[in-house]
Amino acid sequence: MNTKENLSKFLFVSNRSQLDDFILLKPDIGFYIGKTNIDDLTKTAILENHWYPSADYVFPHSEHNRNNKLRKRYPSFKHLKPYNWLVLSDLCQGLFCKYCFMFAPSTSSNNQLNTLVKKPLITFAKLDCQNGTLNMHARNKYHHNAVDSGKIFLRTYLCPGKDIIYQVCSQRVQQIKDNRERLRPIIESLIFCGRQTIALRGHRDDGSIIDIDRDDNNASITSNEGNFRELLRLRIRSGD
Repeated sequence: MNTKENLSKFLFVSNRSQLDDFILLKPDIGFYIGKTNIDDLTKTAILENHWYPSADYVFPHSEHNRNNKLRKRYPSFKHLKPYNWLVLSDLCQGLFCKYCFMFAPSTSSNNQLNTLVKKPLITFAKLDCQNGTLNMHARNKYHHNAVDSGKIFLRTYLCPGKDIIYQVCSQRVQQIKDNRERLRPIIESLIFCGRQTIALRGHRDDGSIIDIDRDDNNASITSNEGNFRELLRLRIRSGD
């Protein structure tokens, strides 16, 4: 059955809600070929919950002439299980790398990326031997980069608190909050002095409020830096 026939079978489901559930909960990567606006929810579903053949599924095959004999070659569960990046598209009757499909560049080393990336692998001879199609694909640098990008995407989508940008923004928000909390006692002290018509300035009202070289216990009882500054020191000694 070719891709168009499969697409027709896929679209003409008796229950439209079943089709929607199928696409969202068990997406088939073949349905998204050529689409550039795949949302994050669908990407996550493809990476974590792609459609998987049932135990009695009849796998597609390709035919090869060997020693004047026509032989059929099939993908199977023994290919899907060890290669955790490999998925079978029932719609296209072929194999895809789910990470490269979404995260690999369009070209690599000036070569257009097609099979397993933008187009399904539909020739199933020599899939998993040492220099077979799957092992060769797994050794490509663009594949490793795509897998890393996919894992980072999942971490960010499923645990947004771990996203670096989110963390930087959170730290900035926390810093703003801390600065506002530090301003609060200063403003409250100013309002208190104003309400009580207490003068703010003393004969000395510059320098740091917290002086590491100053020992308040040994300070002269006659020293006075003004009501406002002394009021702030009182609040500090009170645990503010």
